[in-house]
Amino acid sequence: MKPIALISIVAALASGVLSAATEFAWTGDCKRQGPVVVEPLTVGATEGIARCEARWSQALAVRSFSAYYDEGMKWIRGIEVAYEDGSRSEVLGNAVGKRHGIQWNSGDRIKTFTLWPDEKGASVSRILIETNNGQKLDVGASTGSRKGMTQPVGGGMLVGVRAFTSWKVDGLSPIFLTKISKVTVDNIKFDVDPIKFMNDKKNLKERTIGEVQKFAAGTAPMVFYMRGKNKYTETTRFVTDDRLIGLSTAEKDPITYKALYPRVIGRIPKDTSKPIWWQGWGEFKSWETESVNNDVAYEHQIEVSAGQTLYCKTFIYYGEFASPYTSTVKVYSGNQDFLNFSSKGSFRAYTESTVGVKCLDSSEVDKRDEEELSRRFKRGTLGR
Repeated sequence: MKPIALISIVAALASGVLSAATEFAWTGDCKRQGPVVVEPLTVGATEGIARCEARWSQALAVRSFSAYYDEGMKWIRGIEVAYEDGSRSEVLGNAVGKRHGIQWNSGDRIKTFTLWPDEKGASVSRILIETNNGQKLDVGASTGSRKGMTQPVGGGMLVGVRAFTSWKVDGLSPIFLTKISKVTVDNIKFDVDPIKFMNDKKNLKERTIGEVQKFAAGTAPMVFYMRGKNKYTETTRFVTDDRLIGLSTAEKDPITYKALYPRVIGRIPKDTSKPIWWQGWGEFKSWETESVNNDVAYEHQIEVSAGQTLYCKTFIYYGEFASPYTSTVKVYSGNQDFLNFSSKGSFRAYTESTVGVKCLDSSEVDKRDEEELSRRFKRGTLGR
């Protein structure tokens, strides 16, 4: 029987043990991002070329993993990953030996990720990956001692790998993304709590990020945070272990620095067996130097099923009273995977504003109730 040594990432983090790779000057997506990116210990040697392969800042998760195995030398000679947008990494190491691979869909999760070193601990000799839906990759031979690891991710998402390579894979460490408990934006950390920041009197840099309320089982949490910055464009992405949950972009006129055009995108799942409310918040602060109205455009993206109808309302809160400033009511029928719509509003200068959108799946709404539904929607009392 092949020996399996279990080293839980939870135990590793709890004991304060970090990857041997952390002594290197990792950059980009392989740089540690506080509690968002979690990685287990590195298996194998920390010699050779330090390699980073991860694109989680682009909200791209790994959807396939390939390994090249040299049966003569009993080594993993190279690895390669592919992302959900179809792009592939270069081969880390060498494309020598027989290629073995595994591919999984976006709804699947990595259940275990196990690595074994060779008998000298100088390279990776075996890789075992299993998903919750039964996909499995088992390549190599566990010739080394019991120094491997199993990563019981459960609901986790593989977003990349860190490797040390020469003419083989000397050392390897997978990178997983956990559910978000904190988010860092421009080196400012925020706790993710239920929506409560609308009337919060805290300084902007201390303001709590709002987590989208979940009105039905299965609704993925979504996080939005936006603030003006003295730069042309700022984009921040937030992801959980199963999907992109937020994307915000703030753009300014490069000449006057007056106009601020926030863009907020959010998604709800396709599974709408029950009516679903979705509520996302984008927050920004005016950088206007004159007391004038600013036109602001908001773009929303809702995940729908073909033929599904959603009743969507957008509204803006401004100032410390958080009272509705403008709202629109529209009905959309989805004939594609994602439903895109825009809303516009205005706000006075020197105020912090909040924008939200609420969508109700009307598939269970009886025809005779639609007129009342529309009236309640316009009054803003739907769902109360």
